[in-house]
Amino acid sequence: MKDIINRFFSDVPLFFRRMQILGTSLAALGASLAEIPSVPANISHDASVLIWVGGTIVAVAQFAVKNTDTTVQPK
Repeated sequence: MKDIINRFFSDVPLFFRRMQILGTSLAALGASLAEIPSVPANISHDASVLIWVGGTIVAVAQFAVKNTDTTVQPK
C-alpha cells in the first residue's frame, strides 16, 4: 500500500503529464455536455462515456513514475 501511495505522489514523465491534460479535457467536455438540459439521449450517453474515458486516462497516467536512477546495473 505504501508503494502505491509513493507512486501516486512521484514525478510523472512529460508524456503522461500531457495524457493527464488530455484526460482532464475529455472529462470536462463530457461533464459540460451532460449538463445541457436539451441534448438528445445518445449525446448524453456519449458524454458519460467521455467522462469515464477521461477519468481512466488520468488515473492510469498518474501512476507512471519518472525513472531518475541513472546507474547501470552489472550483469
